[in-house]
Amino acid sequence: MRGKRSAVPALLRVGAVLALLVVALAGCGGAGEPEASDTEVRRVRDSVVGFGTTQAVRCEVADGAVLRGRPVVRCSFEQEEDVSGAMRAQDRCYVVESGAVVDVTRELPIGTLRTCMLNAP
Repeated sequence: MRGKRSAVPALLRVGAVLALLVVALAGCGGAGEPEASDTEVRRVRDSVVGFGTTQAVRCEVADGAVLRGRPVVRCSFEQEEDVSGAMRAQDRCYVVESGAVVDVTRELPIGTLRTCMLNAP
């Protein structure tokens, strides 16, 4: 009786394939991605403070976001707009590249832009 196959073996095969897929996807991202060190976060913060027109600067690792193979650091701060002294809130993302701090906020893919916004302290 060729037409009457049991559905159990087919379900087991599908289940095994799904289990392998879940295990494979679980390994994506996380451990293999570089993460900003405390030194890089400090370097970015010091650079933002070094603008001389910022205050209330807070920086942290951007939830594992990576750009050009470098971990992203996000910062939130207030920056003086002009000589009037008016302050404007800023949320920016940076990477440390060859020792220099580079603003990469506009280079991040659209879905990643939200990673530049810090959570409330």
